[in-house]
Amino acid sequence: RQNQPNQAFLVQRFKRFPIHRKLESTPESRVKRQPAGLQNTPLSNYVSPVRRMIKPKETAIFHLKLELDDQVIDAGCLNDHEFTLVTWRETGESVERWGAVHYKIRPRLGTKTTVTGSWYDNSVGIAGAVSPDPGAGTVIRVRINFNNQKARWVPATLAAGGTYSLNLVAPAGAASLDTEAMFEGNTLLAPSRSNPVTVRPYVIK
Repeated sequence: RQNQPNQAFLVQRFKRFPIHRKLESTPESRVKRQPAGLQNTPLSNYVSPVRRMIKPKETAIFHLKLELDDQVIDAGCLNDHEFTLVTWRETGESVERWGAVHYKIRPRLGTKTTVTGSWYDNSVGIAGAVSPDPGAGTVIRVRINFNNQKARWVPATLAAGGTYSLNLVAPAGAASLDTEAMFEGNTLLAPSRSNPVTVRPYVIK
């Protein structure tokens, strides 16, 4: 089932993603993978291929596809799930665990972070918003990168409505400022990052 448009699912929105793990065997071995920890959860899963013969020095890629029923799972940390994709090696009469990859599934509401800027004389203003509003007092990070200085991240505190603003003094000789903002998410809202923006001094013609 497809997730609702206002939900963001960390772990690539449950699309198929490759498990890159180099599996080498001597002699030739049969390998299978299966998820562990998904029992009694509203998740279905599919591993392709479930089993595969791997020749000596050969690299195999397994794909895991997860499907989530968004009518059962709501966004929020109470609905987090974890599972492990386990690799088993089958040789003759024996079966041994050969390795595992651990994943965390965190359904969150999708967010959008924006940033804009203005530059008059040596005064630079940075402003933007995070929506939905995470709440006044939430701290996000804004990247400040004047062309003649080393880039740095500075904190910005959200006001009511999810808005923020910063006032900066342009360093002498600066001709441009590259900036972007990042909200790191919380137990209900997914992280988001704005598109990068370049701000230049306003020139009176």
